[in-house]
Amino acid sequence: MDAVLNATAGLIPSSDSDDTKDTSNSVVTFLASLVINIAVALVIFVIFCILRPRLRRVYAPRTYAVTKDKRPEPVSRGLFSWIPAVLRVPDTDIIQQSGLDTYMFLRSIRTMFIMFAVISIASAASILPVNVKGTMELTGLNSLSMGNVDPRSNWLWVHIGFFAAIVWWSLWNIVGELRIYTHLRMWWLTHPNTVSKAGASTVLVSNVPKSLANDESRLRDLFSMFPGGIRQVFVNRTFDLFEHLAAEIAKCNRFIAKSANNMDSMERQSSALVMFNQQVGAHMAAQTVLDYRPFSMGQVTAGVNPDDIIWSNLEISPWSRRIRGYVTFAITVGLTLLWTIIAAALSSLVQVKSLANFEAFKWLRGNSVVLGIFSGVVPSLVLALLMSVLPYILRLLLYIEGTTTRSQIKLRMLHRLFFFQTWNVYL
Repeated sequence: MDAVLNATAGLIPSSDSDDTKDTSNSVVTFLASLVINIAVALVIFVIFCILRPRLRRVYAPRTYAVTKDKRPEPVSRGLFSWIPAVLRVPDTDIIQQSGLDTYMFLRSIRTMFIMFAVISIASAASILPVNVKGTMELTGLNSLSMGNVDPRSNWLWVHIGFFAAIVWWSLWNIVGELRIYTHLRMWWLTHPNTVSKAGASTVLVSNVPKSLANDESRLRDLFSMFPGGIRQVFVNRTFDLFEHLAAEIAKCNRFIAKSANNMDSMERQSSALVMFNQQVGAHMAAQTVLDYRPFSMGQVTAGVNPDDIIWSNLEISPWSRRIRGYVTFAITVGLTLLWTIIAAALSSLVQVKSLANFEAFKWLRGNSVVLGIFSGVVPSLVLALLMSVLPYILRLLLYIEGTTTRSQIKLRMLHRLFFFQTWNVYL
């Protein structure tokens, strides 16, 4: 790689001017980043192809660890045999075997890849020639930018027209994908396999007043107004304790059995699971104001699964949950606003010019190849590592806030991550 970069650097004419040096450095930096990224991608790709058939537990657990109706067709053990197999998988098989969430995630990646490919090809065919033929006489990579076009030139209308066309086409694709998602969600919710599950017709009601939590008959009367009536009501007592004890079944079986026989003597908590006879009743209850008091039964979640519930967060009072929400949202906004400063500070610390000031890094001066690698790779790597920590921070904040289900934490984390990306990337 050094020989390639040195040979490339040798093609750049030498000059004493700062502009020529900056141009040379920018080209070397770009080539260094390109070579290293391609090399790392190829290494990861080859390692995956080698390990995939040998580590079924990691790369193919669904071929044996799930029920037969959800097992995909096994892929042969060839190094590259997985590529055509993946491309031939029908969408219906992905939905049936992995669920709608997995399919929509894969579909969004495929849609973004297609949009990126089309925009890249269109840009290279229409915008790039205009920039290269500009009259500002810029050199190096700058000759490929819009800065090489005279601001008074009519060729700038090509940029404006291309931008408007790409924005319209991107929005058209996004709206189309949302329509497909809405159709698939309605089909999924009304599918017999989904309707037959108990969770499809069950809602989790948080912040239940003590007067209702201690009187299940009143809870039944409240929810009986919805279509189909209710099948059963479960008021939360010590389920969080049960969840902990389940991990030590061997020594706690007798305690669990004894506790189960004395459920009536346990204190009732401010949450309840209401199982309806019909799915439509559960969804109507989730969209209805159930109590006139502020925050009382204001959080109703449809389609809950006991494994998805964070039982310890059900005991948090509505006022405490609201205050925690304000605090965590303020922290999120603060992170969003300060992230640019944090990222810029960390990036500046690993810049070659900053490192060269230290005695241990003086050898970087004058070395164009190493300089290109540091300038093109290290700052981006630092930012990537910094960005990888953000989802964990947001997830922790939402857990502290008192979010009642793990699926809600994932969804709300994506909402806040989108807000963060919009402010720090797109704007």
